[in-house]
Amino acid sequence: MKLAAGLLVIACCGSVACQALSPRPPSRPSAPDSTELQGELVFYVHGWTTEGPHMLQDVGVWMVTRNGEFRDLGKTDVFGGVTLNKQEILAGVVLGFSQEGFFDGVWRVSSEKLRRFDELHIGLAPFSVF
Repeated sequence: MKLAAGLLVIACCGSVACQALSPRPPSRPSAPDSTELQGELVFYVHGWTTEGPHMLQDVGVWMVTRNGEFRDLGKTDVFGGVTLNKQEILAGVVLGFSQEGFFDGVWRVSSEKLRRFDELHIGLAPFSVF
């Protein structure tokens, strides 16, 4: 009786191990769930100059979409802010912020970040040529 129970346990464990090691097709990333995303996200862009940190006006805002298309979204206002629709942002892979005299800033789009935040600050670092 003990031998039969031991063989049954070994057979069950072997079956589970074989299933765990069997090849499976690679999983594909699911599309972000956009049903819950509503509202807008405000980006404030600031940079550092010789006078210290300040909000940057007229920073170009752009996006690269999931199909590789480049899309211009506008510029920041006098207070360094730009307001974008969360559904529109979700169509992109990255958002970019460009200003002459500063390194570009890039923000990776994720539905988790879009759900968690309504306002984000982007800091651009200046560059100089010697």
